[in-house]
Amino acid sequence: MLKVNRSITLNGTSEIDGAIAAYFHGTIGEESQNNDNINMTIADKSLYDANKQQVQADFAEFCTEFYGAQGGE
Repeated sequence: MLKVNRSITLNGTSEIDGAIAAYFHGTIGEESQNNDNINMTIADKSLYDANKQQVQADFAEFCTEFYGAQGGE
């Protein structure tokens, strides 16, 4: 029997002067799956450390997009 799972995937990056400091990823599954997730991966530790406030602000903005797609506030 075929079972199809649907999800929404969001991807983003935090870029500083054209270089990627961090990657953002979020997945929203169907209601019955209960497996939504969101994460940040630091791509360049020294760039992240030097621009931590900007990267964290970018991640906060990504989270807002994620929660909007999830149907939250």
